[in-house]
Amino acid sequence: MIQSIIIQNFKSLRNVSVDLAPLTVLIGRSGTGKSNFVQAIRFLRDFLNDGSVNKPDGWGPMTCATAPTGDKDIEIRLHFDVPQFASEEFGYGIRFRFHNPGNPYQLSMEWLQFGNQRVFEVQTGKWTRVPPISNPPPIGDQAVLGRIHGLQEVKVAHLALTKGIGCHDFPGNVLQDGRFDLSKGTALDDTGANYLAAFDAVVNELSELESVKEIIASLRKLNGSLTSVQLSQDRSSIIVGHRMATGEVLSFPLRQESEGMRRFLAHLLALYQQPPRQVLVFEEPEKGIYPGALTVLADCFRVAAEKRDTQILLTTHSPEFLRHFGPDEIRVVEMINGESRIGPLAPDQQESLRDHLLTADELLTVVEARGGAQPVTEAEAGA
Repeated sequence: MIQSIIIQNFKSLRNVSVDLAPLTVLIGRSGTGKSNFVQAIRFLRDFLNDGSVNKPDGWGPMTCATAPTGDKDIEIRLHFDVPQFASEEFGYGIRFRFHNPGNPYQLSMEWLQFGNQRVFEVQTGKWTRVPPISNPPPIGDQAVLGRIHGLQEVKVAHLALTKGIGCHDFPGNVLQDGRFDLSKGTALDDTGANYLAAFDAVVNELSELESVKEIIASLRKLNGSLTSVQLSQDRSSIIVGHRMATGEVLSFPLRQESEGMRRFLAHLLALYQQPPRQVLVFEEPEKGIYPGALTVLADCFRVAAEKRDTQILLTTHSPEFLRHFGPDEIRVVEMINGESRIGPLAPDQQESLRDHLLTADELLTVVEARGGAQPVTEAEAGA
């Protein structure tokens, strides 16, 4: 689980420090920086996966527009734990120096902490803390985290920050078209494009029968006639079964279901995917889903956080959806002088929610949510 994250100079995130709960919901007006926060997490994950930062079709301008000349370096630092491995906490930081328009971002700093020990540190192309192995990898434009062999804590940290994180923003045609393809594995990709392989890994494994039962039970809360979801024999589509009033079961492809049903199942598939992710990020999961079904979806997220040990991070604009979350789970994103601020609800609004003088949905309808976030201090920036 990601305990905290500091982001500097990434798009509108000039200087933010955010503590995350097992289940965290980001709210705020459009354009305040919610998606930029999600993109920063995805950017870190993708860089550690493939080593590319200056992609031709990639991120576009990333440096914060309000960053002063000479202080445009992008930096991301986070603290996280992997309870399956050890009780000690990990720390990881990485910095990209703004260089020139042709090749603007170059890796300039990277470090890994495990418990009280600095495992390695690189600055400006040199080892400032050499990892305790016989043949440290050469320093270049790629992260060293995925290239150090022989230290289990390094391997675990790399897995947690790459394969352990899923960032999902499903399009309107999700689970509608596709082909069975195992070339990218069975973990659900960000847009759900490989849903057939991901679905097969869940429904066709005896070890996952309980998960299948839970998926069907959740879908039945949306449509009581639903009896099954299965992969077709040729693995070209998902087949949904519905029991008619006559008792007969009628089966047809999932693509014929509503967008809301497909979106709902996509979120369930993300929650139950194999292998599981430790951190799941969802952008506006309420999109296209009937408001009455949002209660069920919120319950699914809470079960994942409390019983499946999956950290959930959401962004939302939906009052109906927000009412299912508590004051300690809400983070407010505000835009102040062109820079995003992210933090917990203002204390008076938290107290009003706890005393039932205010409901969470009113933060998006009646009163405007206010945060208490402050810029990162110099001490934090130098940590």
